[in-house]
Amino acid sequence: MDNSPIGDVSTLSPLTVSVTPGQHELYAKVSGPVIDRITSGYYEQNKVYYMSVWFEGGMWASSVRITPIPKLTEFEVIKYSFQ
Repeated sequence: MDNSPIGDVSTLSPLTVSVTPGQHELYAKVSGPVIDRITSGYYEQNKVYYMSVWFEGGMWASSVRITPIPKLTEFEVIKYSFQ
């Protein structure tokens, strides 16, 4: 967030972060030939935001994106393995 690491995210352990109100930039850093996409937004005081971190594969370039989502009450983990 805002060019500073704040934690690790995995499919089984979501990341919870408290931030000051205002404009912030979110991004995910991953290994491999992936373009870092920046998600910029204004975050209000005392409001909870839920975000999804997802991979968008492309023929010439791939991206990791962060997008706002509604609150989840349950989820299913789907894991792909390339051999």
